[in-house]
Amino acid sequence: MKNQVWKRELVPQVAETNLEKISTPKKSIGFTYLWTNLTTGMWYYGKHEGYLRDGYLFSSKQENFLRDFTNLKYTWRYEIMEFTTTNKNDLTNFEFKKLSSMHDPKTGKGGAAKNPMSYNKSNGIPVKIKEPNLKKVQLLARRIINEEFPIRLKIEISTLLLKIQKNERIQGRSKDKFKHIQDITGFINDAGGITDPCLFGCDRKHEHIIGCDPVVMLHNVTYRGKFHDEIIVDGSQTIQGASRADKAVYLRVQDVPPEETEDFTDGEMVMLSNALNPPQQKKKDPTDRDDFEVFMEGEYYNADLPVDSNSHREIGKEIHRLHGNTITSAIETVEEKIEKDEHYVRTGEVFCDYDTPVYKPKLEKMVKKHNNIPGVYCYPSKTSYYKVDKTIRELNSLVKQMEEDSSFVINEMRILHHHPGPKAKKDFKQREKEHEEFNKNVFSKSGINVEFVFMPEYDLDDED
Repeated sequence: MKNQVWKRELVPQVAETNLEKISTPKKSIGFTYLWTNLTTGMWYYGKHEGYLRDGYLFSSKQENFLRDFTNLKYTWRYEIMEFTTTNKNDLTNFEFKKLSSMHDPKTGKGGAAKNPMSYNKSNGIPVKIKEPNLKKVQLLARRIINEEFPIRLKIEISTLLLKIQKNERIQGRSKDKFKHIQDITGFINDAGGITDPCLFGCDRKHEHIIGCDPVVMLHNVTYRGKFHDEIIVDGSQTIQGASRADKAVYLRVQDVPPEETEDFTDGEMVMLSNALNPPQQKKKDPTDRDDFEVFMEGEYYNADLPVDSNSHREIGKEIHRLHGNTITSAIETVEEKIEKDEHYVRTGEVFCDYDTPVYKPKLEKMVKKHNNIPGVYCYPSKTSYYKVDKTIRELNSLVKQMEEDSSFVINEMRILHHHPGPKAKKDFKQREKEHEEFNKNVFSKSGINVEFVFMPEYDLDDED
């Protein structure tokens, strides 16, 4: 969308605004706003997918609002309320949620549509997308952790291991963690093969026995297009660890009845698997960022859901216990991987990661090639780490060498950039004007011309 500029700061109706106090988030795709009639106190709440001051006022055709907005007797306050940085579905649903909560103060019902001070005659229409139901999954996870469902006490470990080998499990993790499996084996060996916990408290003789949580089994579910009369949703690593222990024979199994998961999607079953592994004292290995990334990638490819969404951010926080910056970084990592994968599908080209042993020699060869040109000095730089201070230091060093040695002549410095990913390219593009200003006002004073040169981002996959 082209970023236009209004001919005047704001339309003449506006007497108050918070625009000067607003800082637009980096990834904003739109915002909600509030028009308030300062004369009557009535208001209109709406959303806009676009930029501040791009010429948009509102889209309402409501007659009372239009009549009052063009009445010269009335003045208005225009406020930006909330930015959305994920996707337009979230923007629409946020507007709907907010309007639906702006009730008639007398009845406490009806949302903005029934509020006598509102110009809005509708609360909007939410976008219905099949996002995972976090609350539903958390509720079932708590019931399982509290062992509310029937538990079978003596199930042979060899039988459970066979299910894993036949892939009759829901794997929420990015991969099995061998060190954790080894730890489980060690704890069970220390307990002499006992896998049950002490039911009524441990005496000194048995105080080292921790016991294993029950393996959790779902029944009569369809997962990834295949029906399973029973499938493991939690306990895969416990089974593998127990199978390696010297004396262990049995594990307990908690059976979740079919009616508890009959409306669960594949994504919600994966989320349940992750929700059953929060940080706790027992010998469980909590889910981590890798598992969160695997979940989001699966939701993108299997359910056609956007990676960056309020739903995924809430799941990252509630299920995987990640902090905001880590969630954002994980989302960007998955978006980059998807972009690289889809580029490969379209063109057959793979992304060139010059930090890897495969492509690093190509970068070094190109630096050497530029440095062999008379009067040229070249150094490599990753765009995500590029700082003008580095260029200034290099220029100062070259100027000093030329002052000390008249035979040493450099006319041009070439900074050989490579992008570590598509996001780094976009971020660097946004700073190009800043770099041009430094070239013009700072670098040029050294007498050495500074040029950016870029390594190819993609390469044909010709391993065959």
